[in-house]
Amino acid sequence: MNVLVGYFMRKKSESTFGGMCVTTTGILESIYDTIIVQADIFTFELDSENHMVFANSVYEKYFGNQKWENVNISDYGVASKFIHPEDLAVYLSLFGETEKQGMNSVICRILCEDKIYRWFRVSICNYADERLGNLTRKIGMIQDVNNELSAFKQIKDYEEYDSLTGLYNDEKADKEIKTIIRSNPDSKYCIIVLDINKFKVVNEVYDTKTGNSILKYTASVLKKVTPKMAVCSRMYADTFSIFMKYKKKEDIIKVIDKIYDRVHNNPKEISLTTSFGVFVAESSEDKALPIGLMRERALIAKRTIKKGALTYYAFFSDKFRNDIIMEQEIESEMHRALAEGQFVVYLQPKVNLSDGELKGAEALVRWQHPEKGLITPDSFIPVFESNGFIIKLDEYVCCEVCKLLRKWLDAGVEPVPVSVNLSRLHIYSGDVIGYLIGIIKKYKIPPQYLRLEVTETIFLGDTDKLNNVLTELHSLGFKVEMDDFGSGYSSLNMLKNVPVDTVKIDKEFFADEANKDKSKIVMTHTISMAKDLQMEVIAEGIETEEHVEFLKNSKCDVGQGFFFSRPMPLMSLKANLLKYNCYF
Repeated sequence: MNVLVGYFMRKKSESTFGGMCVTTTGILESIYDTIIVQADIFTFELDSENHMVFANSVYEKYFGNQKWENVNISDYGVASKFIHPEDLAVYLSLFGETEKQGMNSVICRILCEDKIYRWFRVSICNYADERLGNLTRKIGMIQDVNNELSAFKQIKDYEEYDSLTGLYNDEKADKEIKTIIRSNPDSKYCIIVLDINKFKVVNEVYDTKTGNSILKYTASVLKKVTPKMAVCSRMYADTFSIFMKYKKKEDIIKVIDKIYDRVHNNPKEISLTTSFGVFVAESSEDKALPIGLMRERALIAKRTIKKGALTYYAFFSDKFRNDIIMEQEIESEMHRALAEGQFVVYLQPKVNLSDGELKGAEALVRWQHPEKGLITPDSFIPVFESNGFIIKLDEYVCCEVCKLLRKWLDAGVEPVPVSVNLSRLHIYSGDVIGYLIGIIKKYKIPPQYLRLEVTETIFLGDTDKLNNVLTELHSLGFKVEMDDFGSGYSSLNMLKNVPVDTVKIDKEFFADEANKDKSKIVMTHTISMAKDLQMEVIAEGIETEEHVEFLKNSKCDVGQGFFFSRPMPLMSLKANLLKYNCYF
């Protein structure tokens, strides 16, 4: 590297990066060029922010005509395009270590022009550039070490081990696992896949060095708490894999609990949690599966763990795989479905329990798939809520309802209010107020005819923002209903703090036959308190005459459920039926 520093200090540098020129004899420059190029060394120069400002001709041999001018080669996004994913952390650590030590080198795989990863030694050294007032720059060289016999063992290690953690990589782990299964075919085995939740935040809030230390620590935990013959590997990034023999399910859970606790109580005192997916191989058929497929099934199990769930591990089942496939199909088809009108709006009536008159209706949505038939909301709403598409669906339903309200008004029939659901994401992330103002202006709908439903769980978020949104909606003339009250962890006490006009009691109270009497007591008190707070009360899930009589005696205002009518397509309703006959 010292020779390289001398080369750069003498090298003529007329370029588009400032036009500076340091003269040297043509003979000396030619000698340096010849030595370095014939040695197949790619040399480069970086500015103080790691932008490449010089590259010699060897660059083209390996990397072709790819642009290098002014590219920041320490940027994660840039580096991820040409550094092998397994070596990315090691490569990026090179720059931080060079800042500290003045000089450093690593061996990593780089994508060449022929789309093949090759092993290179990357070396970087700081130097003070007198041309720029001693501003520190970096010079570096990249040497091909693929074919060096002296580097064979090191390359072999890199092929089989993760260079950061020292664990096996997947390829080496697969060989070990196959050997173990062949040697002990009658034992029961499992593969555990784990990752550190929100690990990206560690790198962003702290730094890459801290992130690397967490990964190394996690690897050391795996080695300590797993059985003697376990095979541990780092799959990628913060995702690890464990293959081990077990006798009973509790053995697996015990290992998982130990890893979870130790990573959570890491030496850096950073609050971390982990998620685990498990695939068990008991039958000969399961043990014969490709190891990669075993890991994929463990990953599928891990993905089923819901955000905020109390459990942090899940065991694979065929249902999980089918659910994942279904979710992928939904996401691939949702935009086309919306464009083609496959989402169908249904209405379910709300009936005044005191006189049987129609009080209103709730807009519900179904997916009328051209091949799969009718898809229920339980299948697609959770997917849309997780990927953000729910906002588009909210707006679509709202628009369809406004069109119908406009038709009724134009026909001279006074509409009953129709409620539409607003998702949590729409309230907190979208411009829900701007959208609602725009849609009622477009269709000239008085806001009292368009009622807005929000679920009980939405009040567990940013209550200040939520209250501001709901207060503004009230000022615009909208009525707000709290849906599914009692489905989560709500308390009667919360009713006094929420700016809603109506409470909808969740249908699960009627469905809970095992606690029928207790459910009635809770419902009675909920109805009483809500009415004392000047709130309207709607009960969902009414299916029998007994339900109706109980609610009447409890002074509930409105009922909704199959006893009155199942949801039906919006376009199948006649305005006069909706107006004058609640039983359709």
